[in-house]
Order: sequence, then C-alpha cells, then structure tokens
Amino acid sequence: MEAERTADHWRRPFTLRKSPVAPRAPAVFELPLPGHMEGAETFWRQRATDAILSRRVRPFVGPVEVALTFRDGRRVRTIGDLPNQCLQLLIATKLIASADSAILRRLALSWGGVEGVRIEIHAAEARLA
Repeated sequence: MEAERTADHWRRPFTLRKSPVAPRAPAVFELPLPGHMEGAETFWRQRATDAILSRRVRPFVGPVEVALTFRDGRRVRTIGDLPNQCLQLLIATKLIASADSAILRRLALSWGGVEGVRIEIHAAEARLA
C-alpha cells in the first residue's frame, strides 16, 4: 500500500511552459577590401580570417541573409568578384555553411560609406517575423 502511495505521489500533472526564444543578433564585420594585385588576395584572406575569428562569433546554423556594403570611392569600380570572395571567406571561417540557395536565402549588395567592406549576417527566420 505504501508503494502505491509513493507511485501515485509522483504522477502529478505538470505544466509545460515555453518561453519565447530571443532572435539571434546579427553578426557585423568591418573588413578591408580584397586586393587586386598578385598575392594580395591571399594576404587579404588571412587578415580578414584573423579579424573574423578573433571576434569569436558562433556559426550560423540554417538559412541566413547576408548584406555586403563595399567602399564607395571617387573612381568608378566594378563589383566583379568581390561578393564571391566575401562569401567564400564566410564559408572558410564556418560562419555560414554554404552559399547555395538552401542556406543563403538573400544576398544584398551595395556601395556605401564604409572603409572597406561591411558584412552583416542575419538568421533568415529572425528577419521573416
């Protein structure tokens, strides 16, 4: 009889409360522009990788939106391979998993008042809400 009371004692109903999860803050990086001369891309990639890894930002899991803002100077520039170099850097540092359509849901490119390139990464679900 005592064993039955103890067993019934633990069968109380409980309430499951789900608290809302705060959306993840975006990751923002200010990096120098990639160089165009021989060996400059390797040097840029190493400097940019060090800058990203020193911030210790958690990798983004799942779909993301990336905004790239490039320095707007006096001379006319072509966007050329700049976005691809930046995306490959984000993949190499494991901030994003890949640049395919399952992961990279939106890519925004712009020229603006930054020193080099400004990279903003947002979780795609957080932006849809």
